[in-house]
Amino acid sequence: MIAWSASLQPLVIAALLAFTGVMKLRGNAERARETALGRLVGKERAAAALRSVGGLELCVVVALLLPFGRPVTAGASALLAAGFLGYLGYAKVAAPESDCGCTGAAKEPVGWRSFARAGLLGGLSVFALAGALAMPSSSWWGEAVIAAPLAAAGLTLAELALFGALTPEYDRYWLLPMRQLKVRLTHPLGGFDDGAAPLLATVQQLQVSEAYRQVGTMIASDVRDSWDEGEWRILEYAARRDGQRTTAVFAVPLHRYDPDAVRVAFVDESREEPVSAPA
Repeated sequence: MIAWSASLQPLVIAALLAFTGVMKLRGNAERARETALGRLVGKERAAAALRSVGGLELCVVVALLLPFGRPVTAGASALLAAGFLGYLGYAKVAAPESDCGCTGAAKEPVGWRSFARAGLLGGLSVFALAGALAMPSSSWWGEAVIAAPLAAAGLTLAELALFGALTPEYDRYWLLPMRQLKVRLTHPLGGFDDGAAPLLATVQQLQVSEAYRQVGTMIASDVRDSWDEGEWRILEYAARRDGQRTTAVFAVPLHRYDPDAVRVAFVDESREEPVSAPA
Protein backbone atom coordinates (compact mmCIF):
# COMPACT_ATOMS: atom_id res chain seq x y z
CA MET A 1 0.00 0.00 0.00
CA ILE A 2 2.86 2.41 0.82
CA ALA A 3 4.56 1.63 -2.47
CA TRP A 4 1.29 2.17 -4.33
CA SER A 5 0.70 5.52 -2.55
CA ALA A 6 4.24 6.68 -3.31
CA SER A 7 3.84 5.78 -6.99
CA LEU A 8 0.70 7.93 -7.17
CA GLN A 9 2.34 11.07 -5.77
CA PRO A 10 3.81 12.36 -9.08
CA LEU A 11 0.24 12.80 -10.34
CA VAL A 12 -0.73 14.83 -7.27
CA ILE A 13 2.44 16.92 -7.40
CA ALA A 14 1.91 17.56 -11.11
CA ALA A 15 -1.62 18.80 -10.43
CA LEU A 16 -0.38 21.17 -7.70
CA LEU A 17 2.46 22.56 -9.82
CA ALA A 18 0.21 22.86 -12.87
CA PHE A 19 -2.15 25.13 -10.95
CA THR A 20 0.54 27.39 -9.49
CA GLY A 21 2.51 27.44 -12.75
CA VAL A 22 -0.46 28.52 -14.87
CA MET A 23 -1.41 31.19 -12.33
CA LYS A 24 2.12 32.62 -12.42
CA LEU A 25 2.14 32.71 -16.22
CA ARG A 26 -1.22 34.48 -16.24
CA GLY A 27 -0.15 37.06 -13.65
CA ASN A 28 0.22 40.68 -14.75
CA ALA A 29 3.35 42.77 -14.46
CA GLU A 30 1.88 45.19 -11.93
CA ARG A 31 1.02 42.38 -9.55
CA ALA A 32 4.48 40.89 -9.99
CA ARG A 33 6.11 44.17 -8.88
CA GLU A 34 4.14 44.00 -5.62
CA THR A 35 5.49 40.58 -4.72
CA ALA A 36 8.50 39.87 -2.55
CA LEU A 37 10.15 38.67 -5.77
CA GLY A 38 10.33 42.32 -6.84
CA ARG A 39 12.40 42.99 -3.74
CA LEU A 40 14.66 40.06 -4.53
CA VAL A 41 15.34 40.59 -8.25
CA GLY A 42 14.16 44.18 -8.77
CA LYS A 43 10.73 45.47 -9.75
CA GLU A 44 11.64 45.73 -13.45
CA ARG A 45 12.55 42.03 -13.61
CA ALA A 46 9.85 40.74 -11.26
CA ALA A 47 7.29 39.86 -13.95
CA ALA A 48 9.83 37.98 -16.06
CA ALA A 49 11.15 36.14 -13.00
CA LEU A 50 7.66 35.14 -11.88
CA ARG A 51 6.77 33.81 -15.32
CA SER A 52 10.09 31.96 -15.49
CA VAL A 53 9.28 30.21 -12.24
CA GLY A 54 5.84 29.35 -13.61
CA GLY A 55 7.42 27.93 -16.77
CA LEU A 56 9.84 25.88 -14.70
CA GLU A 57 6.95 24.45 -12.70
CA LEU A 58 5.16 23.39 -15.89
CA CYS A 59 8.34 21.72 -17.17
CA VAL A 60 8.49 19.70 -13.97
CA VAL A 61 4.81 18.86 -14.44
CA VAL A 62 5.49 17.35 -17.87
CA ALA A 63 8.43 15.36 -16.52
CA LEU A 64 6.39 14.05 -13.59
CA LEU A 65 3.69 12.75 -15.90
CA LEU A 66 6.11 10.75 -18.05
CA PRO A 67 6.47 7.01 -17.28
CA PHE A 68 10.24 7.09 -16.84
CA GLY A 69 12.90 8.89 -14.80
CA ARG A 70 10.81 8.89 -11.63
CA PRO A 71 13.65 9.38 -9.11
CA VAL A 72 14.97 12.33 -11.15
CA THR A 73 11.59 14.03 -11.54
CA ALA A 74 10.64 13.46 -7.90
CA GLY A 75 14.02 14.89 -6.90
CA ALA A 76 13.41 17.91 -9.14
CA SER A 77 10.07 18.64 -7.47
CA ALA A 78 11.70 18.25 -4.03
CA LEU A 79 14.39 20.77 -5.00
CA LEU A 80 11.70 23.11 -6.30
CA ALA A 81 9.84 22.87 -2.99
CA ALA A 82 13.08 23.56 -1.11
CA GLY A 83 13.58 26.63 -3.28
CA PHE A 84 10.06 27.81 -2.47
CA LEU A 85 10.71 27.42 1.26
CA GLY A 86 13.95 29.37 0.97
CA TYR A 87 12.21 32.15 -0.94
CA LEU A 88 9.42 32.30 1.63
CA GLY A 89 11.96 32.56 4.43
CA TYR A 90 13.64 35.47 2.63
CA ALA A 91 10.30 37.15 1.94
CA LYS A 92 9.19 36.80 5.57
CA VAL A 93 12.32 38.63 6.72
CA ALA A 94 12.87 41.14 3.92
CA ALA A 95 9.31 42.01 2.89
CA PRO A 96 6.78 40.48 5.32
CA GLU A 97 3.87 42.61 4.10
CA SER A 98 4.48 41.96 0.40
CA ASP A 99 2.50 39.53 -1.72
CA CYS A 100 4.41 36.26 -1.84
CA GLY A 101 3.28 35.56 -5.44
CA CYS A 102 3.10 31.86 -4.56
CA THR A 103 0.01 31.05 -6.60
CA GLY A 104 0.10 34.13 -8.80
CA ALA A 105 -3.57 34.84 -8.16
CA ALA A 106 -4.98 36.33 -4.94
CA LYS A 107 -2.77 38.74 -3.03
CA GLU A 108 -1.36 36.87 -0.07
CA PRO A 109 1.28 38.13 2.38
CA VAL A 110 3.74 35.48 3.52
CA GLY A 111 2.11 33.51 6.33
CA TRP A 112 1.78 30.05 7.77
CA ARG A 113 -0.36 28.86 4.88
CA SER A 114 2.38 29.79 2.40
CA PHE A 115 4.93 27.73 4.33
CA ALA A 116 2.44 24.88 4.77
CA ARG A 117 1.78 24.69 1.02
CA ALA A 118 5.49 24.58 0.22
CA GLY A 119 6.00 22.05 3.01
CA LEU A 120 3.18 19.88 1.64
CA LEU A 121 4.74 19.96 -1.82
CA GLY A 122 8.14 19.07 -0.35
CA GLY A 123 6.71 16.25 1.76
CA LEU A 124 4.91 14.66 -1.17
CA SER A 125 8.02 15.00 -3.33
CA VAL A 126 10.26 13.34 -0.73
CA PHE A 127 7.70 10.54 -0.31
CA ALA A 128 7.64 9.97 -4.08
CA LEU A 129 11.45 10.09 -4.27
CA ALA A 130 11.86 7.65 -1.38
CA GLY A 131 9.40 5.25 -3.00
CA ALA A 132 11.14 5.44 -6.37
CA LEU A 133 14.59 4.86 -4.84
CA ALA A 134 13.54 2.08 -2.46
CA MET A 135 11.45 0.22 -5.02
CA PRO A 136 12.68 0.99 -8.54
CA SER A 137 10.21 -1.54 -9.94
CA SER A 138 7.20 0.11 -8.29
CA SER A 139 4.32 1.12 -10.53
CA TRP A 140 4.16 4.28 -12.62
CA TRP A 141 1.32 6.54 -11.47
CA GLY A 142 -0.75 5.56 -14.52
CA GLU A 143 -0.50 1.89 -13.60
CA ALA A 144 -1.41 2.73 -9.99
CA VAL A 145 -4.57 4.47 -11.18
CA ILE A 146 -5.53 1.53 -13.40
CA ALA A 147 -4.90 -0.96 -10.59
CA ALA A 148 -7.17 0.82 -8.08
CA PRO A 149 -9.08 3.70 -9.72
CA LEU A 150 -11.43 4.49 -6.85
CA ALA A 151 -8.68 4.47 -4.24
CA ALA A 152 -6.46 6.56 -6.53
CA ALA A 153 -9.26 9.11 -7.05
CA GLY A 154 -9.94 9.28 -3.31
CA LEU A 155 -6.30 9.77 -2.31
CA THR A 156 -5.66 12.31 -5.06
CA LEU A 157 -8.74 14.35 -4.22
CA ALA A 158 -7.94 14.28 -0.50
CA GLU A 159 -4.43 15.60 -1.04
CA LEU A 160 -5.62 18.24 -3.51
CA ALA A 161 -8.33 19.30 -1.04
CA LEU A 162 -5.66 19.77 1.62
CA PHE A 163 -3.70 21.96 -0.77
CA GLY A 164 -6.89 23.86 -1.60
CA ALA A 165 -7.54 24.50 2.09
CA LEU A 166 -4.12 26.17 2.26
CA THR A 167 -4.81 28.35 -0.80
CA PRO A 168 -6.67 31.70 -0.37
CA GLU A 169 -8.33 31.45 -3.80
CA TYR A 170 -10.52 28.62 -2.53
CA ASP A 171 -11.59 30.16 0.79
CA ARG A 172 -14.88 31.25 -0.72
CA TYR A 173 -15.76 27.65 -1.49
CA TRP A 174 -15.19 26.16 1.98
CA LEU A 175 -14.07 28.67 4.63
CA LEU A 176 -16.82 31.23 4.06
CA PRO A 177 -19.62 28.60 4.06
CA MET A 178 -18.19 27.11 7.26
CA ARG A 179 -18.19 30.54 8.94
CA GLN A 180 -21.77 31.12 7.81
CA LEU A 181 -22.78 27.73 9.21
CA LYS A 182 -21.11 28.57 12.53
CA VAL A 183 -23.10 31.81 12.73
CA ARG A 184 -26.35 29.93 12.06
CA LEU A 185 -25.57 27.27 14.67
CA THR A 186 -24.15 29.43 17.45
CA HIS A 187 -26.34 32.54 17.08
CA PRO A 188 -23.69 35.01 18.32
CA LEU A 189 -26.38 37.71 18.71
CA GLY A 190 -28.77 35.38 20.47
CA GLY A 191 -28.43 37.34 23.67
CA PHE A 192 -30.78 39.94 22.20
CA ASP A 193 -33.54 37.45 21.38
CA ASP A 194 -35.43 38.46 24.54
CA GLY A 195 -35.93 41.97 23.16
CA ALA A 196 -33.62 43.65 25.67
CA ALA A 197 -31.83 46.65 24.18
CA PRO A 198 -28.05 47.10 24.37
CA LEU A 199 -26.89 49.46 27.11
CA LEU A 200 -25.96 52.14 24.57
CA ALA A 201 -29.50 52.13 23.18
CA THR A 202 -30.86 52.52 26.72
CA VAL A 203 -28.57 55.49 27.36
CA GLN A 204 -29.65 57.10 24.08
CA GLN A 205 -33.32 56.69 25.04
CA LEU A 206 -32.59 58.17 28.44
CA GLN A 207 -30.85 61.22 26.99
CA VAL A 208 -33.85 62.24 24.88
CA SER A 209 -36.30 61.87 27.76
CA GLU A 210 -37.96 64.75 29.57
CA ALA A 211 -36.76 63.37 32.91
CA TYR A 212 -33.14 63.55 31.81
CA ARG A 213 -33.53 67.08 30.38
CA GLN A 214 -34.85 68.29 33.72
CA VAL A 215 -31.84 67.07 35.68
CA GLY A 216 -29.14 66.77 33.00
CA THR A 217 -27.13 69.71 34.34
CA MET A 218 -26.78 67.90 37.65
CA ILE A 219 -25.24 64.73 36.19
CA ALA A 220 -21.52 64.49 37.03
CA SER A 221 -20.44 61.15 35.55
CA ASP A 222 -21.07 58.52 32.92
CA VAL A 223 -23.09 55.44 33.82
CA ARG A 224 -21.65 54.05 37.05
CA ASP A 225 -23.83 50.97 37.27
CA SER A 226 -26.79 49.37 35.52
CA TRP A 227 -29.07 46.40 36.10
CA ASP A 228 -32.39 45.05 34.88
CA GLU A 229 -35.49 44.75 37.02
CA GLY A 230 -38.51 43.32 35.28
CA GLU A 231 -39.52 45.66 32.45
CA TRP A 232 -37.03 48.33 33.49
CA ARG A 233 -33.32 48.98 33.15
CA ILE A 234 -31.89 50.93 36.05
CA LEU A 235 -29.02 53.35 35.34
CA GLU A 236 -27.01 54.95 38.10
CA TYR A 237 -25.09 58.24 37.74
CA ALA A 238 -23.13 60.45 40.11
CA ALA A 239 -24.80 63.86 40.47
CA ARG A 240 -24.63 67.17 42.35
CA ARG A 241 -27.83 68.67 43.75
CA ASP A 242 -27.94 71.82 45.81
CA GLY A 243 -24.17 71.60 46.19
CA GLN A 244 -24.36 68.12 47.67
CA ARG A 245 -23.08 64.88 46.15
CA THR A 246 -25.94 62.56 45.30
CA THR A 247 -26.73 59.59 43.08
CA ALA A 248 -29.21 59.90 40.22
CA VAL A 249 -31.07 56.66 39.53
CA PHE A 250 -33.02 56.42 36.28
CA ALA A 251 -35.58 53.77 35.35
CA VAL A 252 -35.74 53.29 31.55
CA PRO A 253 -38.10 50.94 29.67
CA LEU A 254 -36.15 47.79 28.79
CA HIS A 255 -38.22 46.19 26.02
CA ARG A 256 -39.72 49.23 24.32
CA TYR A 257 -38.81 52.74 23.18
CA ASP A 258 -40.81 55.13 25.35
CA PRO A 259 -38.76 58.13 26.56
CA ASP A 260 -41.83 59.66 28.22
CA ALA A 261 -41.91 56.71 30.63
CA VAL A 262 -38.40 57.37 32.01
CA ARG A 263 -38.32 58.22 35.71
CA VAL A 264 -35.54 59.49 37.95
CA ALA A 265 -34.88 59.58 41.67
CA PHE A 266 -32.01 61.10 43.65
CA VAL A 267 -30.38 59.16 46.46
CA ASP A 268 -28.61 61.06 49.22
CA GLU A 269 -25.24 59.28 49.51
CA SER A 270 -24.98 60.05 53.22
CA ARG A 271 -28.41 58.57 54.03
CA GLU A 272 -28.62 56.12 51.07
CA GLU A 273 -32.34 56.78 50.59
CA PRO A 274 -34.34 58.57 47.88
CA VAL A 275 -34.77 62.27 48.52
CA SER A 276 -36.81 63.27 45.46
CA ALA A 277 -38.25 61.94 42.27
CA PRO A 278 -39.69 64.21 39.59
CA ALA A 279 -43.06 63.26 38.22
